[in-house]
Amino acid sequence: MRAKTSLKIAALLSFAAFLSLLATIIVNLWFMGRGDQQILALFGQSLQYRIRCDHPESSPIFNPNGNLIDDHLQLNTLLFDETSKMIASNWSHKNQHPIPANIEQAKRLVAEASQKPLFFGPGPWVSITNICQRPWTLFVNDPNNKLFRITIFNRQRNLFILTSLSFAVLIFSFWFYLSSKGQEATEVLRSFTRGQLDAQLRIRKWERSFELLHEFNRMANQLKNLFLRNRNLELSRSELLTELAHDTRTPIASLRSALDTLGEFHVQMNQKQLEQILDHMNQDLAYFSNLIEDLFLLSELDSMEDAPPNDTVNLSQLLSASVDLVFHRSNTTTKDSLCIKTALNENCTIAGDGHLIQRMLQNFLENARRYAIKNVLVELRISETLAHIAIQNDSRPLSETELKSWGEKRKSRIINNQRTQAHTSLGLGSSIGCRIAALHGGHARIEQQVSASNNQQALITVHVQLPIAPDRDQAAIPTSDD
Repeated sequence: MRAKTSLKIAALLSFAAFLSLLATIIVNLWFMGRGDQQILALFGQSLQYRIRCDHPESSPIFNPNGNLIDDHLQLNTLLFDETSKMIASNWSHKNQHPIPANIEQAKRLVAEASQKPLFFGPGPWVSITNICQRPWTLFVNDPNNKLFRITIFNRQRNLFILTSLSFAVLIFSFWFYLSSKGQEATEVLRSFTRGQLDAQLRIRKWERSFELLHEFNRMANQLKNLFLRNRNLELSRSELLTELAHDTRTPIASLRSALDTLGEFHVQMNQKQLEQILDHMNQDLAYFSNLIEDLFLLSELDSMEDAPPNDTVNLSQLLSASVDLVFHRSNTTTKDSLCIKTALNENCTIAGDGHLIQRMLQNFLENARRYAIKNVLVELRISETLAHIAIQNDSRPLSETELKSWGEKRKSRIINNQRTQAHTSLGLGSSIGCRIAALHGGHARIEQQVSASNNQQALITVHVQLPIAPDRDQAAIPTSDD
């Protein structure tokens, strides 16, 4: 198979070299004219000085036995005066054309010779005027084109061969270079299958202008990033299943314990004790349901490759609706004990998924409601290109570990007994909120200011920045299913 391929390549290179040589000859003839006529014209210019002006018929060029350059060179020469009378001539008996009777017939032979092929015609004809400074015209014909053959063709044959070989070597070198680069690219792709993700094409200094090589390396980087992303997604899903099994162990154990208690002691329990156990079971079920939902949503956000849908969202109205939903319509026992202040006078629209943005706002607002002591402040400010959301609440000071782990899922739970109802947290709410902000081209961070007069109180502020959608009309607010 390789032998056949090599033969095909060799034949193709030879044919390409022949075409290149032919193209060179055609271009030369097109721009420079026929070489045989030019050589004969130069030779004819030198012959006119060998004419004896007083007795032109006795000149060597009209001698049938004269040797001009080569023993085998025989030129036909004709000399006419101003009256079209032939003064002298040297006409070969082997010539297939009869000797011209006058100057007009000679000129006709010159015109016909210039229109016939180079090697298959009657040979080139040229005419030289003003011979011996008289109105004489000399016609010279090389019937076998011998002058061109002995002066140019034979001597330049090696040059033509070298030129064709040079073209063949050039084309072969180019083919060999492309073949070697193709093999190198194949080896890079094979390296990917072996797990060598850093493999790339080697770009030498003289190859830096080849955009195709850089494009291949960019494609290799994209494949590497895609592979790493898929591997990270698999690891994330595996960790999700592990964390799900670990995190659901506590609520399942609590439900089992409550069921065992009810099964064994429900006869001895009074109504209040039964209500307490049922209330704890409802809390465990709610925690269990929210935990599974948050974990799967977090996994879905991590697996998103593209940006969320580019819908137009009225952030001002969406934030106002989220505040009303979390603090005024939620079934909590803390809603009447908090002082809620809002500064939502600014009006702006952003581009993104309205449901995801609403979920982000609700998560941050629920954390503020859950951990606030008395006050919660929600503020919206607009700059030239960004929307700044600040959600502030008073709370106990957070530890350094809690501040650093904010926005990420914690491996251990934190139980908050600050309010009347205890709350168990894994940091999923802030983690989901940060992921949604990042997907929309923004970011979220937390800031803490410890009170100077009481080190047991602090102001916790969550800052969210989102890019503003340029020139967008306000859109309807997505309704929440909660």
